[in-house]
Amino acid sequence: MKKSTGTRWFLGPRNVAANESVMEALAQTCEASPEKIYLGKRDIEGEGRDVVEVSKSMLSRIQDSVPLFHEKYCVYKQTPQAAAMSLVSDRK
Repeated sequence: MKKSTGTRWFLGPRNVAANESVMEALAQTCEASPEKIYLGKRDIEGEGRDVVEVSKSMLSRIQDSVPLFHEKYCVYKQTPQAAAMSLVSDRK
């Protein structure tokens, strides 16, 4: 397994009820390969989150182009020193 040397960025659906359809659409939008899709990835609070790993540039493009982005998605990051990802954006 390749060791990450920088901050990793993740997007996950805000609405758990719509999780499956949102994850599918998100993975397609991000052109995510299967190894970039995490189901139940733990955050710093120990909660399992379904997320897609994205590059910082992809994150910026999606934030700028998706209407009502912060109502649909949560942004997480994981630094090399962190054991788990943390919530970056929780604007509603």
